[in-house]
Amino acid sequence: MMQSGKSEMFELKKQERISEDDYFDNPKNIEGIEEGLEDIKAGRFATLNPDKNLWENIL
Repeated sequence: MMQSGKSEMFELKKQERISEDDYFDNPKNIEGIEEGLEDIKAGRFATLNPDKNLWENIL
């Protein structure tokens, strides 16, 4: 516990790991995933046609 002034109290707790995967424990990776989800929600994505090869879908 930590007190700041007369009316504020803060409790510090040890945080558990989010997962056993170091990738998901990295805040920058989580930020990138969240940005990608926001792009999808905003309609900023491309749909690939499975009848075309990758380069035909990109160009």
